Amino acid sequence: LSEIAERQGEPERAAEYFDSAFEASRESAEERERLVGALRTRGRHGMLARALEARLAGASDASQAVAILDELAQVYEDHLGRPDDALATRLRAISLDPIHDLAHRSARALADRTGNKSKYLEVVSRLSDAATDDNRKLELLLHLGRAYGGDPAFDEQARSVYTRAEPLLAARPDEAKTLEVLRALDSIYGRRGEQDAQAAILEKLIAAAPAGTPSEQADPMYRLAAIRLLDASSQERGCELLEKAFALDPQAERVETCLRDTIARIPSSEPALRLLELLGRTTERPRLLLEAILLLHGIGKANTEQLREAVTIARELGEAALRESCLRALLSVMESTVPSA
Repeated sequence: LSEIAERQGEPERAAEYFDSAFEASRESAEERERLVGALRTRGRHGMLARALEARLAGASDASQAVAILDELAQVYEDHLGRPDDALATRLRAISLDPIHDLAHRSARALADRTGNKSKYLEVVSRLSDAATDDNRKLELLLHLGRAYGGDPAFDEQARSVYTRAEPLLAARPDEAKTLEVLRALDSIYGRRGEQDAQAAILEKLIAAAPAGTPSEQADPMYRLAAIRLLDASSQERGCELLEKAFALDPQAERVETCLRDTIARIPSSEPALRLLELLGRTTERPRLLLEAILLLHGIGKANTEQLREAVTIARELGEAALRESCLRALLSVMESTVPSA
């Protein structure tokens, strides 16, 4: 009747009919469902929003209320052009069920689309501060961290959130969430240039990496090696990590780049030069092997056997000048090892 009156250009009569139907729906849950279903089918979104609000008042539990609020928010955003009301509705859902994953994901996405991230952060921060249950607090902290989304502008807030979440995870191990927290902290410390803090997190990532995933196991090793190799006192540890990473996930170019960076800073790093030599042998790259041997000779760490090999490589490569240099290096080492008369 309401639709007929509206088509006949009688909006007041149409409203009266709807109000009558709306009042009748208050009589029972069955009537409310019939009204909502009819309005949904007919696409009467303004009336549907009112009916959903009425249905919400009679929700039997938080789970049902969250489902109603989800639909109401969709109606506001998709059909009525009311994004602010949609966000407020989604935040109501979170307040009713603070660890409802879908409610959080929907609210975060809408807050980002409408430029209202601060409203989401305010609600979730308040809920996390008020949480007395550690499981609930952990989930809320993780949702907060996800909301910051790796944005460097929020690194300090995200760092605080994730460092609060880390000890809560220690008491209730969860591989996926542990990796989420550690990877977030790794990124944050990396952007902030806090190498000691990042190195500590990378050590934890290495320990937490799931077995059977070579690339995931190797990546934190590669990155921790790069940090350790910055310091002359931790060359052995850095090279050990590179070897382990390469064994798990061979990335010859990554290893070479890391070693060359190290040698450029610390030319006398014997561990780095030894590993460069090993890389040349392992990857069957004679020029790299020849270079590594000559660099080792430059710091007095190449023996006659290595230098004879270097002479052979230079000859096979057709590098007459390099072969001459290798021969001179070999003669100098041989002369230095000849006992004086």
